[in-house]
Amino acid sequence: MLLIDENDVHYTVHRQNQSGVCILSFLSFLMMNEPIKNLLGTAADELPYYAVIFTSILRNYEGDSKSTSYASTAAAMHALAQNQAGFLGLESAREGLGITVSYWKDLDSIKAWKTNSEHLLAQQLGKTEFYAAYHVRIAKVERHYSFHQEQGI
Repeated sequence: MLLIDENDVHYTVHRQNQSGVCILSFLSFLMMNEPIKNLLGTAADELPYYAVIFTSILRNYEGDSKSTSYASTAAAMHALAQNQAGFLGLESAREGLGITVSYWKDLDSIKAWKTNSEHLLAQQLGKTEFYAAYHVRIAKVERHYSFHQEQGI
């Protein structure tokens, strides 16, 4: 089943594995703010900026309640981050390994996000309920470029 929200900002696919267990899979979860336009558009106008790269593996669990809880928590964190000073945008994909890259104006903005009280609660929930493992990397973006085909997008 493919669910697309009203703003077409994320796609969630539910499918069954060989045992009939429903699996949540984020195929494309692109949510971009200005000045980052989208994956195929221009990146932030002012260099440098910072990327927080969050890779994760979800726990195996049966049933759909934790899948729904995970998806709603992820959506809530994106909505919260959008209102955080210095947030530039987010790109995320999940098919087995989850990769989420959030873009920030500076290191102070990243630190403020990491210590946001609602985000701290979500981090704890991630450790106790959602993730089997995760890794966070912070990188300074000094240069960027892109390509997109004019027709067929």
